[in-house]
Amino acid sequence: MNTKRILRTLIAFVLLFAILGAIGVVLLMRNLDEVLEETIAPIQFSDIADGVYTGSYERGRFSNTLEITVQNGTVIQVRILDDMWFRDEAKRDLLFHRITQSDGLPVDAVSEATVSSIAYMKAIEDALTSD
Repeated sequence: MNTKRILRTLIAFVLLFAILGAIGVVLLMRNLDEVLEETIAPIQFSDIADGVYTGSYERGRFSNTLEITVQNGTVIQVRILDDMWFRDEAKRDLLFHRITQSDGLPVDAVSEATVSSIAYMKAIEDALTSD
């Protein structure tokens, strides 16, 4: 009798974790295709007046808000005001380095962080093209 109760409890926990895992995977995969379909408008940083610009991209867990500092036709700083969930900080920093070393957008997405790269570039695009 006691063994059956333990077995039922164990099965219940396994099912619960399987259901929670499936929900987690669905939430993580959500919006991937939509972000991948986005295009980044070509922007030459030399066409942007010196200043500090704020831009956002809203798409589920890929939503982010950035502050972009432009000086002498160059992006000199990308500051995070609101970061996306489940980010890889090293890959994000590599993308921001590519942007500060570039003449404009788009830049090459970071390998294994393509969707995140697009989401960050869309926020930068928003910052630099908003009135």
